[in-house]
Amino acid sequence: MQFPYLEQLTQWVRRGQEAFVVVDIPQLEANCRTVGQQYPPWIRHVYDLQTEPTLAVVRRIHEQLCCHVVIPTTAWISYLQLTNIPPSDVCCLNEHALWIESPEDWTRLALASCPASHSIACIPHHVLPKLIQCAPLRSIAQRPKQWLVDARGASIQDHDALSHCIQQFCEHHDIRCMVFHGEALLHQACTLWLVVRTVKQVHGRQYAIMSGGTNVLWDAGQRGNALRKKYPILFPYSAAEATVRPTTFCGPLCTPQDLLAVDIPAPALHPGDLIALPNAGSAHYRSPLYFISHPAPLEMLYTHGSLVPVQQVPSPFLSADPVDP
Repeated sequence: MQFPYLEQLTQWVRRGQEAFVVVDIPQLEANCRTVGQQYPPWIRHVYDLQTEPTLAVVRRIHEQLCCHVVIPTTAWISYLQLTNIPPSDVCCLNEHALWIESPEDWTRLALASCPASHSIACIPHHVLPKLIQCAPLRSIAQRPKQWLVDARGASIQDHDALSHCIQQFCEHHDIRCMVFHGEALLHQACTLWLVVRTVKQVHGRQYAIMSGGTNVLWDAGQRGNALRKKYPILFPYSAAEATVRPTTFCGPLCTPQDLLAVDIPAPALHPGDLIALPNAGSAHYRSPLYFISHPAPLEMLYTHGSLVPVQQVPSPFLSADPVDP
């Protein structure tokens, strides 16, 4: 995987910055076009703001997919006004959604009218094939006003088959659906970069203390997680023939559970080296940023051959008001 902005990133490390989230805007736009081409024009798209709430990113996704934006609470409406997205393209899923997660939920909806408070029905994409065979809703009173297919867990490669499934579902039930997108749109476009602070060699094993750990990538650690998510780690400075050794990557927090990866093959590392975690950039918004005063990663956009820093936007874990980068 090539990173054309690596030299520019190295200059930021020399200035003392130790953690970055880089959004590759050309890759993001290519992902949006690839996904959008899989669907007919009458299927609309919806983007989850909590995936990557940076204003410039939200603008690009809205422009490429002509999509609606889902916000976690109505307090984010004023923040989105800075993107010039029309209010009609914004909805609050948590307050109005009726989740249909099994054929049994569909049957219950068919036997009773949809509650007036639930104007949106949301269906996980893996449940959709099971609902194609269910009896259609006959009464208009039973139908929510909007239907969302939750594709946040789907990869870019899944959207071709998902598009055909949605079209069959809509035709069978005589409804129109929107597709709810998440991290797939940021595939290979949002990369987390960390700096090696210290390296220890113990009994033939290498231990690297990084500039960030579970405070910037919570689901890679063991604290509060039944299963650790394994993110790939790339070493842009290493040569192809470099000698590898088992390496454990640790974060800077004061807990033995602050681990990013355990015993993975890695070349010889040195303080100041950069490592990349592709597809992990947007996950830092689900992490406890500023935990015990550790700094959050600097977010940067790669566009027109240059890295452009943007101001940190609030995450669900922060109490700060939204700010305009």
